Amino acid sequence: MPGHPVVGNIFHCIENSHKVLFVLSPSFVNSRWCQYELFFAEHQVLSKNEDSLIMVVLEDLPPNSILQKRKTYLKWSPEEHKQKLFWSQLTAVLKTTNEPMALTEENGLY
Repeated sequence: MPGHPVVGNIFHCIENSHKVLFVLSPSFVNSRWCQYELFFAEHQVLSKNEDSLIMVVLEDLPPNSILQKRKTYLKWSPEEHKQKLFWSQLTAVLKTTNEPMALTEENGLY
């Protein structure tokens, strides 16, 4: 909301969103604000145990970047024939309910 502190807006928007979509790019990786938003969103996902975080890779990311820790994401393609699949996948994931995340030893929730 205009006129409110940025951090408060971040908290409010993430806490009150059904889904949180991050568009990852080299600029995202280099932004402290974006890193902070992602950290808070991941914390919300873990504390609520809801699979509400959606990651979209817009451009190739630098090696050893944030994506190395992520397993599931959608990748945008400049190739027109692949864009139709991207949009159908994104539409499908936006329509899903926030099911509890699978509890595994790998993600530390068991």
